[in-house]
Amino acid sequence: MYTKDESKVDNEVFLDNLPRTSNRILNILWDRNRAMTAVELTEALKAEYETTMECKEVQEFIKVLVNRDYVDKKRKGFRVYYCALGMDDVPEELY
Repeated sequence: MYTKDESKVDNEVFLDNLPRTSNRILNILWDRNRAMTAVELTEALKAEYETTMECKEVQEFIKVLVNRDYVDKKRKGFRVYYCALGMDDVPEELY
């Protein structure tokens, strides 16, 4: 019997050069195909993987993705949005 976490592995891409949580964040961004805030990503990690983390911790994993050019970071007002590079449906107002 698979746990929720193990059953998801078959449908996802995991890059060897990234921490597991960064891979999960990247997969969420690819699957949802939209820009998301760190708070939204924290909630998505909890919903998809039953991973409870503080938003600050999630931001550290996002920083890894931004530094390695997997994710782009754009500020709109007071919010910062993250989107996977190569996404199809990124709102133009973020660029």
